[in-house]
Amino acid sequence: MVGSSAVGQSDAPSPNAALLAANEAFYSAVNQVLAGDASAMEKVWSQHEAISDFGPFGEMLDGWPQIEGRFTAEESDAKKAGIGRVACENPAVFMGDQMGVVTCTEAVTKVTRGGRGTTFRIRATNVFVKEDGAWKMVHHHADASLAADQKP
Repeated sequence: MVGSSAVGQSDAPSPNAALLAANEAFYSAVNQVLAGDASAMEKVWSQHEAISDFGPFGEMLDGWPQIEGRFTAEESDAKKAGIGRVACENPAVFMGDQMGVVTCTEAVTKVTRGGRGTTFRIRATNVFVKEDGAWKMVHHHADASLAADQKP
């Protein structure tokens, strides 16, 4: 039949598609920071006071001014460190009407002095809330404590 869907499938976007798109926008913004431009972070993060970022380097930042400052500092630091890209692997979505959580493994590719890339993985949790109909990040937690069999 033309226009029919298999059992269990739908032509409509999944309910979590918008949340996954917001999560992808965050990682796009992270990669823009690594390329030297932190301006996209403001678009993906909530601007409310009750937001936090527990990054992979151990810092615990509260509120947009601290978070923005960290990403702005990373613009130049990332170029010096040679980190090339961060990707969200195997995202799992948990969501309600106004709050959503995406967990994943962040694959961080670092470019060595010889120009070769090496990738390490850290676990991440991203928390979003709906603001004016759009998902905005309110918490990011990245932790390098993966199980021994998952370390590079």
